[in-house]
Amino acid sequence: MWHMMQSLHEILFVLGPSGAGKSKFGQYLNKRRHWLHLEIDRYPDGDGIDIENLRRPWDLFYKSRDPAELAVELRGRINRHSRMGCVLSFPSGVVLSTEHIAAARKESIRVAYLYASAAHCINAFLERERSSGRNLSLDHWLENNRKPYLLMSRPEFEPHRTHVFTIRGARRSHANVLRDIQKQ
Repeated sequence: MWHMMQSLHEILFVLGPSGAGKSKFGQYLNKRRHWLHLEIDRYPDGDGIDIENLRRPWDLFYKSRDPAELAVELRGRINRHSRMGCVLSFPSGVVLSTEHIAAARKESIRVAYLYASAAHCINAFLERERSSGRNLSLDHWLENNRKPYLLMSRPEFEPHRTHVFTIRGARRSHANVLRDIQKQ
């Protein structure tokens, strides 16, 4: 099924808590797999849906669970940029319902939650913030991730979660994460 979906130009929505590595995974797909990466998490610059000029098709999908126009728009961009697929990496506050996920699948859009323990995500987030010089705090992580993390931790999201850290806390390779997403 994965190969058939690739021929349709794969579209992947990557969600998950801050520190899970959504943006880095999108960059990996862009550089190593020749995918178009649309960074929707544009904090603090604004809403990436608006910046990427996707408001109308996104709202149809999000409010009405109708992904058709969004899929057409994203596949058009894939073709215009001569890419193999398209990955959108979202802010941690975006948690799509199982109804959204089912609707997206009808248009061959995959939804994957990059997932890990809160402790692993917090540590990765704080390290990234220190090394980037942005220095967002633990309070920022808690304020923006507490509720969405609990939602995406619900049992109904298990089939859509891909663990990004080993039990010992080492980050798994992007290739291994992609392989697990492909199995979903």
